[in-house]
Amino acid sequence: MAVQQTLRRFIWAPFELISWGFRFYFSHTVLIILALVPSMIRGYQMYTGHTPESLEIILWVMRIALFAAIARIGWKERDRINWKQITVPAALELIVTALWQYVWFLYAIIPGIKLVTEWIGSEEVMGVIVRLLHVSAIDVQALAKSVLFVLKNIFVIPMYIMFLLRMIKVI
Repeated sequence: MAVQQTLRRFIWAPFELISWGFRFYFSHTVLIILALVPSMIRGYQMYTGHTPESLEIILWVMRIALFAAIARIGWKERDRINWKQITVPAALELIVTALWQYVWFLYAIIPGIKLVTEWIGSEEVMGVIVRLLHVSAIDVQALAKSVLFVLKNIFVIPMYIMFLLRMIKVI
């Protein structure tokens, strides 16, 4: 029975990681607010082509603040592991599970999130939205590029950091 439970936990680990990531991110408003600023800056830059250094500095300061907030909040809420009392089989299980999650993370989770954001930010989808809103003065190609970068900055980048920190048990 114990082997069956371990195997079940192992198989479900990537799905628990995804579930945890979305719950963690969307339950902390400060993370979303900190991600919004670089997202809007990057969207503006992609739409206008205007990339002043002052905006880049603000973007990176906010992104570093976001990463620090993820680490700080995650550190407070992390699963407590008593490394002094952990057994060799339990440590091996943690390592194998982390590797399994990383494979899923690398080849399914992040590419899946990226695929969805690229679809939403595609010229075809943006063209449909622009036509539905009857707006003709918008450059659809620039809008699509802008929306894609907004979505990547608000979802993909923070999720990537959260998932990695979670897998290596930092948060």
